[in-house]
Amino acid sequence: RMQKSSYSKYKIFSDIIYGIARVVINIKLISEFKKISNKAHFIHFYDYEYFALYIYFRFIADKSKRHYVNFHSTDFAWVKERKAIINIYKYTLRYFVKYILSQSETVFVHGQLFKQQLSKITKDGKSKKIKIIPYGIDNNSYDDDSQLDKYTAREMLNLNFKSTYGLFFGVLRRSKGLIELIEALKYCDDENITLLIAGSPGDISRNQLINTIEKNDMQSKVVHRIEYIKEEDIIKYYSSADFIFIPHSKIHGGFSGPLSLAAQYSTPVLASDHPQISQYVLEYKLGIVFNNDNFCQRLKDIRVNLFNIHKEAEYKRCRDENSWSTLVNIYLLEYQKCIH
Repeated sequence: RMQKSSYSKYKIFSDIIYGIARVVINIKLISEFKKISNKAHFIHFYDYEYFALYIYFRFIADKSKRHYVNFHSTDFAWVKERKAIINIYKYTLRYFVKYILSQSETVFVHGQLFKQQLSKITKDGKSKKIKIIPYGIDNNSYDDDSQLDKYTAREMLNLNFKSTYGLFFGVLRRSKGLIELIEALKYCDDENITLLIAGSPGDISRNQLINTIEKNDMQSKVVHRIEYIKEEDIIKYYSSADFIFIPHSKIHGGFSGPLSLAAQYSTPVLASDHPQISQYVLEYKLGIVFNNDNFCQRLKDIRVNLFNIHKEAEYKRCRDENSWSTLVNIYLLEYQKCIH
């Protein structure tokens, strides 16, 4: 059973530092927004801070120019598992989001669920501005000549040829459910699965991860490479893995880059019932979805049915419908409206 993990007693200090860093970032962004406001015929904001973008639209933006905005998350709900102060902050963002949407020519979101959530915030019929875009997958990278076979990849990473590896890939963050994943795996003793962790520290430090592994007596069941993974090495980890863990908690506000990579490299997925992620996995038949109560059973299901789960036609459909070229074409169609 997946259980809620306890936070470090020193986390308050990291929260304070994180808060100060966000303030500094907002100030720097506002300064940059002032510089670009007079240099372009139209402006597309791909990534930003909500408060900084609100200040830009309220006090700096040239209203005669068209602005396009990407929303990578619609995490503005009150979530009971989250601290009250975080919930208040997230809920307050709704005011900024509503104003940003009102000032934008077009708003781009990933998936129908994000569009529905954003439309609920506006409550004013502005949902026609919201366009769905794919997540972005490099479908040109998948061909026979560029693939690594499993044993070659494992040899390159010095991994056991006979083990069954479930890969957790990416920056180590609590909202991605890594701590809970390690704690849950110890209750699935009958499943001969080795957890392969590859990624750089985020709000989970190297020491916190190692302490969690040792606390749960999982040293023999976890292999970790706690470091930045170079782009050219990503294929080695995905080719080595039998499947990918995507155990994100419901408080995780965005999507999952490692899930897109799983589609790119045709690797089966064992994913949590996170609304956006599970919808994507089921829509494209990329793997199996679990909840807190059936984790061990679903782990067994994916181990036993690996070959049945993998259907290359579904991975190809996912890559084609979510390719970078498809994404770019949607942008260009909107830009053409501005030009004409």
